[in-house]
Amino acid sequence: MFYKLIERKRDEWLKSNGCTVGNLTRYIEEKGKLRDAQIEAVKTYLFLKIKCKNKPLWQLFS
Repeated sequence: MFYKLIERKRDEWLKSNGCTVGNLTRYIEEKGKLRDAQIEAVKTYLFLKIKCKNKPLWQLFS
């Protein structure tokens, strides 16, 4: 439940002009050195760390 919500918001952020890591994620994907699950984990980590300002999940969903 929470993962799909986070994933949707993450993807919206990655496509937006305000995303500061778009070039980094494209570079990671182009190099092809990580598995898909690892790439998704990196994207989610960066979203939670940067966009969500590293807040605990209970604060994000309250």
